[in-house]
Amino acid sequence: MTFPEPASTSNYVRLNVTTPPGLDALTTCVQLHISNTTNGVLFSGDQIALTYYGLFRFWINGAYKHAGTNETSLNLDDGRCHTVCYTWLSQDGRWSFYVDGQQVGAGSGLATGHVIRTGPAWIIGQVEDSGGLFDVDQVYTGDMSCLNVWDRVLSPREADLTLRKCGQGGNVLDWSREAWTIHGSVSLTDNQCDAFRSPSMSASSQYNNTEGPDNGVLDFPLSGGWAPRTPDQREWLMVDLHKTYFVTAIITQGRDEQFSGHMVTSYSITYGEHSGDEVTYSDDDGLTVTFPGNTDRNTPVRNELSSYSGAITARYVKFHPLTWRDWPSMRAGVVAHSALEPVGRWPLNEQDGARDVTGNGNDGIASGPQVVEGPGGPESQAFLFNGSSHIRILNDGGLDVRYSYTILAHVYMDPTVASGPLFEYDYQGDFNRGVYLWQRNNSIHTA
Repeated sequence: MTFPEPASTSNYVRLNVTTPPGLDALTTCVQLHISNTTNGVLFSGDQIALTYYGLFRFWINGAYKHAGTNETSLNLDDGRCHTVCYTWLSQDGRWSFYVDGQQVGAGSGLATGHVIRTGPAWIIGQVEDSGGLFDVDQVYTGDMSCLNVWDRVLSPREADLTLRKCGQGGNVLDWSREAWTIHGSVSLTDNQCDAFRSPSMSASSQYNNTEGPDNGVLDFPLSGGWAPRTPDQREWLMVDLHKTYFVTAIITQGRDEQFSGHMVTSYSITYGEHSGDEVTYSDDDGLTVTFPGNTDRNTPVRNELSSYSGAITARYVKFHPLTWRDWPSMRAGVVAHSALEPVGRWPLNEQDGARDVTGNGNDGIASGPQVVEGPGGPESQAFLFNGSSHIRILNDGGLDVRYSYTILAHVYMDPTVASGPLFEYDYQGDFNRGVYLWQRNNSIHTA
């Protein structure tokens, strides 16, 4: 979710969730990409809240403590994504605070012996006062995702798992299952933090034992990142996502070391479902795409694949340094979503045809029904047409396949967009033919 600037009391999310009658322990985790100007409440219930005003403070039944108890001063409005977790146990008021899997604060005496009895409504991005009003000084701005709450204290190992992926939902609040009521200009957007920070990493070589591929995950802070044995374009760093995903963006950072200027300034990628060498990411002319890399040590550089040749389906993504400063050292990750499954298939060939609406004079005659329902549909009712010069969707973007002979179109619902399908296609040869499709009210039409 994106909570935009400028701050406005109309921007918040209400979550109706059934909570246990009394919580005497909890763990809360959330992924954040905080605005540089943010001062506000991340979320709140009747007796619980997490706020950020240049520092984090969590509240339980109106109680909080200073001086090394439940208040931790951190500068997290640094343009990066961070995962924040905190735990609390009523018995002795013991609490712990984690940022990106590292414990940064702990203590006891917070709301000792209390039980949290929060109401059915949680507010994301603000806090509602007793009169149902909001205060603009308490409005959160930035990105937020993967807010999960458990009714127990997670171990550091379990909290680390929560940091690494959003799939492990809480049993009190499960981000993946809750029904949100969005108000104002808050929007559901691509998860800015879903960069798979701890996939399995491998590499062609490593400079020494402290600069191996495991150090090449995004935001890894210790020895700075992965560094190969030689400054050579044959070296590579590979991300293994463990299963096939729909990859929409790739992200790199330089080497995080105070006196080092090592970074990759440009690179290419290869990818595949069975290895990292199956497909070279190329442009429409078949030329390998060169992606811009980094110009400093820590700023993440994100390349949206939609700006190039489109998203890919892959388990393995291999980064190949092409140019670098001093040494090809880097950290890398991807933004991925569950692999898409077709909701419909339309075989296309050069029989019959369809009316051409491009104005190029290649009119055809429509054949078959307007829509084939279900995956595939009966082949006898498939669309068979030619005569047009490109594919396009009118509503929310499109796909241009000029001067191609389209033989198969797959239609998907795209989970990264609020509405609208996504087209895939196969083609053969250069027959100066194509198709024209459009979207209207989430249904597919042809002409």
